[in-house]
Formats: sequence, structure tokens, C-alpha cells
Amino acid sequence: MGDRAWYLSEHAKERAAEMGLSHAEIVHVIEHAEVDYAQPKYGDDQRIAKCGDISAAYNAKKGVIITVLYNTQVQYARPGQEASTRTANRSPLPRSPGDRTADRVS
Repeated sequence: MGDRAWYLSEHAKERAAEMGLSHAEIVHVIEHAEVDYAQPKYGDDQRIAKCGDISAAYNAKKGVIITVLYNTQVQYARPGQEASTRTANRSPLPRSPGDRTADRVS
């Protein structure tokens, strides 16, 4: 993937600007991902890459970065059970109605 040209979707450009991230920082997330997995729920060739505190959703075949978000720690507990901590992909930014970038837990 190191020699590939990556393009930001309009949505990814907006998120990057709001988060203060450069194009190079976002590409670094994909090319040096600590975790990278398929996300077929949103279409063929869709993937999620996580590196440090940032995640990027991208289409590997088209070379398009779809969105960028922060990784945060979230605690979950059911009544009578011990809480567990998981990493969630969560944007701190408000969502518009119909936005498909809902929080996803790994």
C-alpha cells in the first residue's frame, strides 16, 4: 500500500479539517495500521484501519479514504455484571440525520 495514491472523500476532508489532521497523517494510519480489518457491511473492499488514537474507514480497491475518527475507551456493563472496557470508534463531532458513521465497537 505504500506506493498508492490515497484520495479523501468530501466527508473525510471535512472530518480531517475539524480534527486538525493532515492528508499525510491519515495515510499514515492506513499504511501503518496496528489493526486493519474488512468491513463488508458497508460494501465490498471497505476496510477499517486503526493506528494510535485514530481510525480511518477506506475503500482499498478505489484508494478512497471515506472518513476519519478518534478511538476512545468506553466502559460497558449490564446489571449484575462487571464492566468491561472496549475500544470504540467514535467521532466527537455531531452527526447529521442519516449519517452512516455510527459508533462501532471492536
